[in-house]
Amino acid sequence: MSGYDIEDITNNNTPKNQEKLNFTYAGSLYGGKRDPKLLFKGISELIHENKINPLLLSLDFYGDNFGLKETATEYGIEDLVNIHGTIPHEEVLKKAKRIKSIAFIILE
Repeated sequence: MSGYDIEDITNNNTPKNQEKLNFTYAGSLYGGKRDPKLLFKGISELIHENKINPLLLSLDFYGDNFGLKETATEYGIEDLVNIHGTIPHEEVLKKAKRIKSIAFIILE
């Protein structure tokens, strides 16, 4: 029989090491047309449900930062969000080689 029990996943999702998981977004938020609220809401809920440790999570944003600080504060994750502003394209490419996870934010 195929399927899964949610307990199997949630009880066994503790990372083997204490390495911080970092999500990186590089690019424009197009004046708020790309909205990180869904991402921030999900992270906030997982923290409040004790399903993820906020000390092991960070989000880096490169590019315009339209409303990022306010939105992060709205969801109580402002300590996890690092706003770097616009950097040269060459620097973005260097950082892209080192990142392990990318945050995609879709236009609404």
